[in-house]
Amino acid sequence: SYPFTGKIRCGLCGSFYQRKLNNAGTKYQKAVWICPTYNQFGKDKCSAKQIPEDILITTVNEALGTDEFNEKLFEKKIKELLVPQPNLLILSFYDGSRFEKEWTYKSRSESWDTVARQKARERELIKRKELK
Repeated sequence: SYPFTGKIRCGLCGSFYQRKLNNAGTKYQKAVWICPTYNQFGKDKCSAKQIPEDILITTVNEALGTDEFNEKLFEKKIKELLVPQPNLLILSFYDGSRFEKEWTYKSRSESWDTVARQKARERELIKRKELK
């Protein structure tokens, strides 16, 4: 169980988002939250987008006015996170107030360092040689 378990609701299909590790088993693994309907059945059933966990934490910190994620404060203050459309989060507080935040993905070119780019080039060259 994670702090966001049972808190993030898909505004498209109503399911609760689940935590997933992208690139599991690599040094680039990253926790994301994803709609299980999309994850199991694809975008034809639900077109929701995954949300990186660091985006969720940053948004919660901004909404609560804190510098670090405080799980107890989060549980006490925030009732639900709704994802009504891609790249939009609506945090509903127990006191009835709301906090809306739009966010964007970092492009791959921004998130990769020179070592990662070089390794990707090398893998691509090996694939091309194997296809010949």
